[in-house]
Amino acid sequence: MGKEKIRVFVRTLIISALAIACLDSISNGQSVIDGPIQSPVNGHYYSVLSNSNWTDAEAASQALGGYLATVRSAAEETWIQQTFSAYPYLWIGLYDPTQQVVAGQAHANNFVWVDGETSAYRDWAGGEPNNFNGDEYWTELVLTNSSTDPSGTWNDIYNDPDPTHPPNFYGPVYGLVEVVPEPTSLGLLALTIPLLCRRNRNPWCLVTPMAAWPPRIFHAKEHRLSAR
Repeated sequence: MGKEKIRVFVRTLIISALAIACLDSISNGQSVIDGPIQSPVNGHYYSVLSNSNWTDAEAASQALGGYLATVRSAAEETWIQQTFSAYPYLWIGLYDPTQQVVAGQAHANNFVWVDGETSAYRDWAGGEPNNFNGDEYWTELVLTNSSTDPSGTWNDIYNDPDPTHPPNFYGPVYGLVEVVPEPTSLGLLALTIPLLCRRNRNPWCLVTPMAAWPPRIFHAKEHRLSAR
């Protein structure tokens, strides 16, 4: 099996693990409606949840082994925008846990990533975050031209699946889940490879790291791995 085939095999196992996770019941009756899709920018897997508020979306994200997405760079954000452009608003993992009734830079400084990352990357729309009406502590990525904020920017908003500030609409909002393929998916890979090798009675690969396999050591045949 060549290097590219090995990469495809590993990718398939990871996607399968995530797909199995998506079949499980996730909190508050939410479902995965798109993905998982692997980003070529960082290798992480992204899925879109059904419409909900931020709190329920984050709980569902954790049930799937991830968090609402952290955006670390313009490259990551561009890929997200291009890949999930069908959704007008996406919840991301940036929020204000203090919920202080402040505005301006003091409000902006309170926002942190829910997964604990310290990325300083921000892409707020002009004048945001503004804490309008004093209850905007969660962040949505705007992907529609129908908003008062430009498409491709961030808006602080309140915790609702369909937020509005009449006459303007800022929903429906869909949770964007990010799952880092480690250690869960790598653990699955570590379990799956030995089982496949064992079935084929080839002890060599049980003790040899996959990265060290000769390029053509195995080939797929009738859904089994056979020694070449």
